[in-house]
Amino acid sequence: MAPQHATLGALLIGFTISTFIFGITSLQTIQYFRTFTKDRRALKAMHYNGRLLEIFDEVLAGHAIYHYLIIEAGDIRAPAYLVWSLMVPAFTDGLSGMIIQLFFAKRVYILSESRLLYAVIVRSRTSPCHNKFLMLRPLVCSISFSIW
Repeated sequence: MAPQHATLGALLIGFTISTFIFGITSLQTIQYFRTFTKDRRALKAMHYNGRLLEIFDEVLAGHAIYHYLIIEAGDIRAPAYLVWSLMVPAFTDGLSGMIIQLFFAKRVYILSESRLLYAVIVRSRTSPCHNKFLMLRPLVCSISFSIW
């Protein structure tokens, strides 16, 4: 088993970097809503829901840090098992990835002058696995990871 400072220290450093990046993206979201007031409601809702997913992920990461560094402080067996708040973000990340890929596919569809076949081919070729799930791949993979 790895020493606690190696495993929990990496968790703390990762959380610190994640919180810093979360702050930057929060400022970008505020700037988006102030700058683009005439965007459609659907696009604003996508940004808003994405921000809610990110907030939820950050809260769960904070819970995991609190669990390992405060509640389980001094227990050398604590890093050997995963707390529930480290497994839930796999699902929310997949959902977020699906939303982003659907937005990307819609932009390709619009820019290709409504040639649906072209948009589907471009989207399926950008998938790392070249699978048949298309936009549902991130969500399906994250659900299977969460259950596993």
